[in-house]
Amino acid sequence: MFIVAGRILGHSFLHGGPCMSGVSSAVVHVLLGGSPETATVTLEDCPDLDIRETISLKRSPNSDLDKIRVQDLANAWDLPFLTENNRRWLYEKLLIHAVLLQRITWPCEDDDEDDDYSSDTKCCMSGYLRQFITNAAPTELTNLVKFWTGWEIIPASLSVEVVNGSYPTASTCFDTLRISGHYKDYTSFKNDILGCISTCQTQFGLV
Repeated sequence: MFIVAGRILGHSFLHGGPCMSGVSSAVVHVLLGGSPETATVTLEDCPDLDIRETISLKRSPNSDLDKIRVQDLANAWDLPFLTENNRRWLYEKLLIHAVLLQRITWPCEDDDEDDDYSSDTKCCMSGYLRQFITNAAPTELTNLVKFWTGWEIIPASLSVEVVNGSYPTASTCFDTLRISGHYKDYTSFKNDILGCISTCQTQFGLV
């Protein structure tokens, strides 16, 4: 897939094509030598055009209707009311939800006799992961995505499984994050997920 993508870009350059058209600005930043840690998610990275338009209204809502649209989206994702003081913070949180959280396929709540844990446990672990993503620093989110997928670019979809195990693991070939269902509190979950994703720089097999 990397070779195919590289050939597409290379041929586009060689034949006077649109070059980087359609490629995320964060991806372009890295391709041109920039550090992944300094690449930021932009509004254009959001694949849902309706959500993108609503988030863009947060920058400068021109009417009460605009503010209602932004607030409805924030309410849907359990984010606070829009104020003058939290405008920038809320903008970044809405982007994280739109670009990352909305791409995740969460564990099914229906019980299956082959599942390791009940639907209540799955919901609890999913809640811990949502909380971590919502409050994580940009570097932590970058490490999470790299641990999850093998690189810093977010794929079209991400999967989460709740399994029997000691620590979070990932199947990068299938973009699947596997979380153990044994956690009883968020602090323990956060400590383990931070420890695991920090190993993403040591290459595969060295976790």
